Amino acid sequence: MKRIAFCFTLFVLSYIPCLSTVTVLRPESKSLRFRGFTDFRPLMPAWFLSFIFYQVVTFITASSVHGVFNKPS
Repeated sequence: MKRIAFCFTLFVLSYIPCLSTVTVLRPESKSLRFRGFTDFRPLMPAWFLSFIFYQVVTFITASSVHGVFNKPS
């Protein structure tokens, strides 16, 4: 359960754009497409980073429990 909380924290810390910047972008650029691009551009790296972190932590904890890296006696 802790790894899910860490992944969520990692996602939030790497995704959240500045709210005032996002609000001002629409009137300044006069383009909804550009506004959408600036909203979703940081979403992909944040999701990818959280996904990779979760997979690595899951693999490490599962391997230590199931003995994937342990040598047979």
